Formats: sequence, C-alpha cells, structure tokens
Amino acid sequence: MALIGSAAISILIIAVWGESGITAKPADINLSAIGIFLVSLFILKKWKLDPLFIMFGSGIAGLILYLWIGVS
Repeated sequence: MALIGSAAISILIIAVWGESGITAKPADINLSAIGIFLVSLFILKKWKLDPLFIMFGSGIAGLILYLWIGVS
C-alpha cells in the first residue's frame, strides 16, 4: 500500500505543479488538474463507481481540456 500511495502522491505533485515540483508561486498551480481531481473524488464518493471508470473519465476530461480547449 505504501508503494501505491507514494506513486499517487508523485503523480499528484506532477499533475498539479508540473515537472519542477512543489513551488510557492500560485501561477505554477494547474487549476484544471485540481478541478478534475475534485470532480472525480466527488463522483467516486457519491456514486461509488469503480475507480477504473473514474480514472478513464479523468483521462478523457484531461484530454479534452488540454488538447481541444487548450488549457495548460
């Protein structure tokens, strides 16, 4: 479990702050990644869906936000 938790924290840090790691500058925070995370967490807790569906949906949402709309 510790390895999975460590991997999850590493992915979260890269998704929110980028490759440079945690910084104190608010401009470095990726708000779209935080939004996708919060919506996914809400859906997971409210409807208790399979986490694989949540991960797939988060990937699709990220793909739409980053490629189609152009959010960086």
